[in-house]
Amino acid sequence: MRLVEIFKSLGEKNRIRIINILLETRICVCELQDVLGLAQVTVSKHLAKLRDANIVKTDKEAQRVFYSLTDEISTNDELRKIIFSYRDGEVFKSDLIKLSEVHLQKNDYVCPKE
Repeated sequence: MRLVEIFKSLGEKNRIRIINILLETRICVCELQDVLGLAQVTVSKHLAKLRDANIVKTDKEAQRVFYSLTDEISTNDELRKIIFSYRDGEVFKSDLIKLSEVHLQKNDYVCPKE
């Protein structure tokens, strides 16, 4: 059942943080890593689970892979309400502030070499 897959994917706080960010913009792994303050491998594992559940999709531009929410998820009002209910939490507020800081640097942003 599709709903079960979605809720299983939301069962981890960092995945909810990622979806919260993706409700705002598409983003590459290295930017997401900076926003979340997590290791690249951790972010990639969470994104893989979200991708396997068809919650996120990818776009490749040159060397960078950008993640965004699938159309089904980005237009799902019920899911948006659930995610928005978390936005009052300090971690989620901090993520959105850090996201705006990363995006201010976006023109000069270079992903670190791995």
